[in-house]
Amino acid sequence: MSKFDIIKKEYIDKHLKIFPVIPNGKTPSILAWQHDCSTDVMQIIYWLTQTPDCNIGLPANENNLFILDIDVHDANGIESFRQLLDNLNIDKINTLTQITPSGGYHYIFKSDDDLCQVLNTSNCFAGYPGIDCRTKGYVVVYPSKINEKEYKFINDIPPQPMPKALKDFILSTGISKKDSFVYKKPTKVLVGDRDNQMFQYIYDLYYKTRLDIDEIRVLCEYFNENILERPLPQSVIDYKIKKIFEKDRGNCLFIKID
Repeated sequence: MSKFDIIKKEYIDKHLKIFPVIPNGKTPSILAWQHDCSTDVMQIIYWLTQTPDCNIGLPANENNLFILDIDVHDANGIESFRQLLDNLNIDKINTLTQITPSGGYHYIFKSDDDLCQVLNTSNCFAGYPGIDCRTKGYVVVYPSKINEKEYKFINDIPPQPMPKALKDFILSTGISKKDSFVYKKPTKVLVGDRDNQMFQYIYDLYYKTRLDIDEIRVLCEYFNENILERPLPQSVIDYKIKKIFEKDRGNCLFIKID
């Protein structure tokens, strides 16, 4: 099965918007992926033609999804999640599920009016380390690869509603954006979420303020040195800022193919 056939089966036919990610990485290949993610066949063929070995990103908010990212880099998220389910008397999670190259998991649920208010947060549950909520961000998905290790779905069902006990627990933790009307800079960003959080910070500064390029660069350098667990190279910061300043501040253009 070709890469396009896989993408058509897993995403286009399920009406799930995707976008291209750099080969062997997790950084978006297009800057305004929130706006330009797509299920359009010609758009996706264009992306695959330009970068045949690109990875694939699946946005959460743009697909009305709530994704639990079970991490194994800095903590045993698998054991934390198992303990959480035991404590909530949940025997099994039945939704679209992916195993990552590092051995973690993505549980991909349907979102709703309540869950869409939850912040995109890393290590979001006290006492249960290694569990991240992806509500405004994205995850890299099958058939992507990192160092020749694949992302793989372990079932073939569409995203399902979250079990009520798990939803009630998440909503009870207070990680809701209902009380926040401005962007809240995280106090600490772990290694696995650096690109996503840095992009979101730059994106918000660019579109929600009228700061100039030098002012945004100063804020991003502070964010990089003081908020990220491990700073990104300065060249990466400069590149991200340069690319976003090439965009119309009032409109993100979609690539149309005739």
